[in-house]
Amino acid sequence: MEERSELRTILTADIPGFSGRMKDDPESILRLLVDGFYAIVDRHVRTHGGTVFRKEGDAVWCMFGSVVSAVRAAAGIQEDILVRNSREGEGGRFSLRMGLDVGDVLLRPDGDVLGHALSVAKRLETACEPG
Repeated sequence: MEERSELRTILTADIPGFSGRMKDDPESILRLLVDGFYAIVDRHVRTHGGTVFRKEGDAVWCMFGSVVSAVRAAAGIQEDILVRNSREGEGGRFSLRMGLDVGDVLLRPDGDVLGHALSVAKRLETACEPG
């Protein structure tokens, strides 16, 4: 595959306060991350035709060919986290922030994705109130 530029919708998400919680109980928090957050995100991104192209600790970066698909995935993620949190004890709950932007991205042969849309989506995510 050659390097190419494509119009994509970028969705970013992270768990606010994750690093602080890791200090208290790393094993439980890593299980929450993998079995909770990653599983929910992966399922909704795949269901709506997207790709998770990067995971960095508690942050995920996703890409979609359609804005509608990205919004549907984001709504599904939020809904599943609310349901999950209603069943968990205080220590197993987590909140989420998400950002979304559309723009040209550079798709690299090594699977990396670069572009202004990633920066804008991340800035919007960090500006959100956790919920």
